Amino acid sequence: MTHHDPILFNPPGADPDRPVGVAAWELTAWAGMISRLAYWLDHATDATARELTQHFAGSPDREGMTCFLDHIVDRIHSLLNPDRALDADRRPR
Repeated sequence: MTHHDPILFNPPGADPDRPVGVAAWELTAWAGMISRLAYWLDHATDATARELTQHFAGSPDREGMTCFLDHIVDRIHSLLNPDRALDADRRPR
């Protein structure tokens, strides 16, 4: 895996909310990986949940992190296809 220096993506004085070009296939791949991670985490053992808490102290618990990951996937999908975006209850708008 290649480590990318954040300076390359956020030069001094750059607007952190500026649009950044990313290929749609790459976003789709990210959404797929994040979705699988959320599913795995949602179905993980209690021992895994304890490890999550231990290694990511101060972060949301398993349920909160799964919800956050699902939200990221929904946001990516709505970027790629706004007509199929989901509302807060995960129903098509």
